[in-house]
Amino acid sequence: MAVRFNTLGPLEVLVDDQDLTPTAPKTRQVLALLVSRHNTLVHTSELVDELWGERPPSSALATLQTYIYKLRKLLFAALADETQVSLRTRYFGYVITTPVESVDQYRFERLSREGRSALDVGEAEVAAERLRDALALWRGPALGGIDVGTLLSAHLTRLEESRLRTLQSRIEADLRLGRHRELISELKELTVARSLDEGFHGQLMTALNRSGRQHEALDVYRRFRQNVIDQLGLEPSPALQRVHNDLLAGETEEGGTPTDRLVLGRRPTEGTEIGTPAQLPHDIADFVGREDRLTEALHRIAPAESDATTGPGLRVLAVSGMPGIGKTAFAVRVAHRLRDRFHDGQLFCDLGGSGTPRTPLSVLRGFLRAAGFAAEQLSGELDELATLFRTWSAERRLLVVLDDAASVEQIRPLLPGGSRCAVLITARVGVQSLPGARVTALEPLSAGESLELLAGMIGAERVERERVEAQRLVELCGHLPLAVRCVGARLSAAVGWPISSMARHLGESDRPLDLLRFDGIDVRRSLVSGTRGLPVAVWQTFRDLSTLSARFTAPDAARRLGCDPEQAEATLAQLVGRGLLRIAERTSEEEMRFEFHPVNRWFAREQWEVSVRRRSGAAPHLPGCCDQRGGEAGDCPQGHGQLPGDLTPRWRPNEGPTAGSLPVVLAGR
Repeated sequence: MAVRFNTLGPLEVLVDDQDLTPTAPKTRQVLALLVSRHNTLVHTSELVDELWGERPPSSALATLQTYIYKLRKLLFAALADETQVSLRTRYFGYVITTPVESVDQYRFERLSREGRSALDVGEAEVAAERLRDALALWRGPALGGIDVGTLLSAHLTRLEESRLRTLQSRIEADLRLGRHRELISELKELTVARSLDEGFHGQLMTALNRSGRQHEALDVYRRFRQNVIDQLGLEPSPALQRVHNDLLAGETEEGGTPTDRLVLGRRPTEGTEIGTPAQLPHDIADFVGREDRLTEALHRIAPAESDATTGPGLRVLAVSGMPGIGKTAFAVRVAHRLRDRFHDGQLFCDLGGSGTPRTPLSVLRGFLRAAGFAAEQLSGELDELATLFRTWSAERRLLVVLDDAASVEQIRPLLPGGSRCAVLITARVGVQSLPGARVTALEPLSAGESLELLAGMIGAERVERERVEAQRLVELCGHLPLAVRCVGARLSAAVGWPISSMARHLGESDRPLDLLRFDGIDVRRSLVSGTRGLPVAVWQTFRDLSTLSARFTAPDAARRLGCDPEQAEATLAQLVGRGLLRIAERTSEEEMRFEFHPVNRWFAREQWEVSVRRRSGAAPHLPGCCDQRGGEAGDCPQGHGQLPGDLTPRWRPNEGPTAGSLPVVLAGR
């Protein structure tokens, strides 16, 4: 049974040439998103966001389930005997599983990759054939006729950029084969449609020159130069200027600049002397564990050239996990291992998602200044500078690290324009809607890794002397890197203080988070930042679920919250997505048991107790505690200072300064 999902044009689903494409608009939209992520889970929250944006109806989940039911009834009933194609419910979402060759988008990406590889080794005839076959799969605008939301819109942008790159490569192959005259009409249309595209203009200049029409080629350059000066206030790039100089010197095919060497970036200010941007923070010497995740991340960001599992286009890896899990330390370690692969530069920016988020405009200005652009060139609006950044980075090998992202909207303008670039993101929010994004979720350290981290801070001999107590201590910390670093810093400052005493006080304390605050490290503050921006109902759910037993189901949560299981499941999904809850086990195909990480439970229980005391009018003000009734989580001021009265911890080592507090804080983010 031959199944085809065609998205490079109007959506089509063909089963043995029978058209089974849905006709209902929303059902088509759901199918389009699932097919665009074939063999990858699409979360329920993403589908709701795609269909209704920021204002979903109260019946959104039930309505979505209706669309899924219709898809199964219409489409997959006809595929009952086709075991390789299915629409499955998984955790908090859905996934279409299908052989990759059944999706035209995959075939396009494979043929494009093969064509560019052939072009790189000088096989122009093979390259032209593969690239022409890839472009022939397009039947019109991708997903034409479908209403698209934010996720599909981003996907379509990536597809169109990939199509244009493939088209430019096919034209380059034809130029190498001497098909200059045949290309002129096509290139003239392309330069009219894309008036700021240096690649197509350079190719038109080359085709005209090699056809004996040098004056027309020079005129193309003059018009293009005036256009970029008028619209961007910039000169053409040095590469295009070299093409122009070759024309003036009478250079022909043998002496000219190959158009595939055009650097599509703009030229920084004349006279600017600046080295390659190298903005990565220093790597952390005592980073431990996560070798499997590191290998996976390295493969995703910089795969082997022969690897067919990674398609063309910008590579984006997002690192997620609960507060304090070590997302920044992990991203910095990955970036340092890869820095030699991205010889055109490494850019880094803390986006401030845990506090006051930076605006994309300010970040872009910083990146472009690092590239050598002068202040007077950076006075434009966001769209203009985002275009300038994409153009400058289009043909460079650039690594961009965006730390502590606040939202997809903050990230999107900061993505570079080149298929040889890569982006590393750390975020506490989902970024699956970004073009080509993959997510690596970090888990707590293993018991052995936690002991290794502790030993690196206080000495291996000290850990070995009290190994059982040390194991107990890191277990109480939930093997959370930031928490382990905090107790390690306390013990390092209190030389000779028994590990057993620290473990006993942490285990018996009424307020254990007060023992996880030391010399700039503050686990509670990290947790407050991790809950900032949560809707009030989700925050209250997080807080109130701390009163349940260690593991609970969605129906358990529904009974505690006084809502139906469907609403409870949707809220639990958001908490899992933020790393504030985790799935402990699956008891059946549909039912799961949830649990708190120990540190998250301490924080949630603490906040629940504060809410109870406030309702009774007897609550003291506690460091990091919030009254969430008036808005989103984290809206209220965060107090700090000595705890009042009976809530003061019973044990507190000397809080003198310790060396290396900055790396400690960085490692736990």
